[in-house]
Amino acid sequence: MARSATSRAMPPPDDPVVLIVDDDPSLRDALSSLLRSVGLRVEVFGSAPEMLEAPLPDVASCLVLVGLSAVLRGQGGIASAPAKFLVPPAQVVAIRAGRLFDSRSGALVSNQIVLIRGDRIADVGPSVAIPPDARVIDLSAATVLPGMVDAHVHVYPPDDLSQSTRTIVAVANAQADLDAGFTTVLDMDSRGGYGTVDLRNAINRGVLLGPRMQVVGQSLNQRATTSYPSFFQRFQDAFTESKNPN
Repeated sequence: MARSATSRAMPPPDDPVVLIVDDDPSLRDALSSLLRSVGLRVEVFGSAPEMLEAPLPDVASCLVLVGLSAVLRGQGGIASAPAKFLVPPAQVVAIRAGRLFDSRSGALVSNQIVLIRGDRIADVGPSVAIPPDARVIDLSAATVLPGMVDAHVHVYPPDDLSQSTRTIVAVANAQADLDAGFTTVLDMDSRGGYGTVDLRNAINRGVLLGPRMQVVGQSLNQRATTSYPSFFQRFQDAFTESKNPN
């Protein structure tokens, strides 16, 4: 490959160097200043072709950071969306339960008060005082039980649909789980991509309604004996670092 005569000199191959490749100059400057402040050698490039035109050291001594601004912009979409479904911390709700299933004892108890402050159950019992500013939900003629947990779901359908259609179905499935009384679900495979991670984050940030989600992301591989058809890039090989399933 031809090398540009005007390309900058790089450090010797035995010196570790961080290569930053991004089209956002402000991000390049901020990140390079931070890394240099801790003693790292840094080279910045505005594009991959520009980097390839420069004489590079041994790859074993390089850390290449590519397209971070695109990743940050993608993650910022959910983070910057309006949070319509977050409970105000000062909100107080009291539920009058005619019968309440006590999951610890396995018994049904009668005439209970469930006091909720913010998004947490603060107290349960037959003689719990109801604050004057509390919203009271009268379920005296009903049976109340704790939210259920489904430990194996797939909110995303098989990938014989478009990704946009799969996302719509996944949101609908998560909301259906919540409506059915499942307040926590464990999604065992997104069937390609990291949509379950984004869906979990959107729910946690109050962008949409849904159950608490524990997710594993995409599966590691297809079944050896029964392969799944794939109509898009099922297995990702880039930008996975920003998709923390934990």
